[in-house]
Amino acid sequence: MTCIDLHKMNTMNYKRMRRAEGGYTLIELLAVLAIMAVLTGALAMTFNLVTNVSANSTEQFLVMSQVQVAGSTISKDVASSCNITTGTAGNWHCSMSRYMWNGTDNVTTTPVEYVITDGVLLRRVNGAQGTRIAEFINGPGTDTTFVSSSENNTYLLTIKAKYENTSFSSVYKVVCKSP
Repeated sequence: MTCIDLHKMNTMNYKRMRRAEGGYTLIELLAVLAIMAVLTGALAMTFNLVTNVSANSTEQFLVMSQVQVAGSTISKDVASSCNITTGTAGNWHCSMSRYMWNGTDNVTTTPVEYVITDGVLLRRVNGAQGTRIAEFINGPGTDTTFVSSSENNTYLLTIKAKYENTSFSSVYKVVCKSP
């Protein structure tokens, strides 16, 4: 046997021994790395999608709750009021004389006014500074309106809130039940 034949035999024996040991080739390792990269990318995209959906849901909940709180509060005041003053189309105004129990047997009227300043809806009683009712309110006058309806003692309240890229509006039909 020549020296070259011995070298070929040793190389062939080495390759057989490596296969018998169960080692991985470079191609196999690269394939595993590629699969792991694809799985990591898919996981990152899924996480990003879930995060964005969560943020959008939070914004939707925020604007819906602001509109509902504002509509509920104003509706309760109007339902138990007299001398209600509204705005006209394109003009916001919401004030009334609300019937309030004074702690004895008498019911008095108290002036209540709603004011929108920089997207914040404030409720003022007796001309006081005001209580914050809702935020992110659009308007006043265009998106948020309070006008008399064609029906007697009935008012239409439209409220729109907007936060970031999400907006929500609702129309309330409020009936004044006071004498």
